[in-house]
Amino acid sequence: MKKHAGEYKPTINIRQSPHLIGPALFFVAAWLSICAVGLSLWLRPSQLLENALTTNFTIVTVHMLTLGFLTMTMFGVLYQWLPVVFDVVSASPSFMIAHFLVYGVGLLLFLLGFSAHHAMLLPFGALLMALSIVIFTIFALNRIMSSTRPWDELTWTVCIALFSINLTWIFGLAMVLGLSGLTSYLHLLPEHLNAAWVGWIIMLVLAVQIKLLPMFSLAKMHTLRPWLPIVLALTGWILQFARRWIPTLALPITLIWTLTALVVLWQIYSLSKHHQSPKWDTVFIGVALGWLLWLMAAIELLYDPSLTIALLVLGATTFVFTYQSRIVPFLLSLVMVRQIRHKEFSAFFMAQRFNSHLLPIINASLAFVISALIVWGMMQQIREPIAIAGIVIVFWPLIHVALMGYQIIVQRGFFLSRHRA
Repeated sequence: MKKHAGEYKPTINIRQSPHLIGPALFFVAAWLSICAVGLSLWLRPSQLLENALTTNFTIVTVHMLTLGFLTMTMFGVLYQWLPVVFDVVSASPSFMIAHFLVYGVGLLLFLLGFSAHHAMLLPFGALLMALSIVIFTIFALNRIMSSTRPWDELTWTVCIALFSINLTWIFGLAMVLGLSGLTSYLHLLPEHLNAAWVGWIIMLVLAVQIKLLPMFSLAKMHTLRPWLPIVLALTGWILQFARRWIPTLALPITLIWTLTALVVLWQIYSLSKHHQSPKWDTVFIGVALGWLLWLMAAIELLYDPSLTIALLVLGATTFVFTYQSRIVPFLLSLVMVRQIRHKEFSAFFMAQRFNSHLLPIINASLAFVISALIVWGMMQQIREPIAIAGIVIVFWPLIHVALMGYQIIVQRGFFLSRHRA
């Protein structure tokens, strides 16, 4: 590994980065969504306890997290990430704003439909979200197909994720139409969850980390078989669909997903151990914690599916805040570099000064505390730990943004003074 670590070279074209308005809209909406989720847990902690997981209030909270926080974040990341990784033209600001509005309005109508038991708002909101997802998928696939970048495990994984988010809305819409009384109800919840969590969220995390983790450690990833956890996760994803007809697949699926998490943890350890960057990046703490939570989720699948979902959510939330602690400073450094008309590649060096060494540690600590409280509350069937976790979740985005802002404001003065000199 040491032999290859020194050979690392960035393989992205940051000149293709989009206007900041697109990622910013989705990130801010995502932060507001997670605050709303925390408020919901604070006020109604019993929704995570036994026999409360199928109420409308719980369904609204879960979708506020998955469709509001996680998917909004992923759209923001992909609008920035696809053009620079595949070296293609980015989306126009008007396209990103239009996508945000259609998806956001659809999400609001969908959530209002569930909350108010409104038979027409629910499917109309779901259709608007489906339309926005289809339009985004066409945009993303168009960019991927026009790229001269060779097809590899990263390309295929992104395509699988895009396919899966469309499966997710198809299964979801079929159930929504049934709940609204427009069609007969189809019980597709297991397929819906599998498409959303494994096919969309986990696959996209695997794709993104192929690029980001080597950048954090300045080491190459190809010696660590990046395709291996992708193949394992995909195998488990396919078998989970087959589980409807073959229930005995539960144990093999659990073993496969457990092995997936273990392989990724080995990759994280290898990259962080043999890093060539000047300082060891604390972002690896949050990434490792996220995968440990997903490892626990895989094991818990055999015993408590509700706890599995909670651990999946906690792991995904940990990834979002961890990666944002590096993505957001880079986006802002790119804006500054363009304003002072420096070469865009210098944004890498500016972002290094903007990066907070402490923030990933704080995010990982908050994620650990929240996870411990929620697991404790769910296992012991007590409300107080879940309510406390809700309070921490409400303030988490505020702490996250405040610490990033402080670091950027302090370092911004340093760079501007050097530029004037």
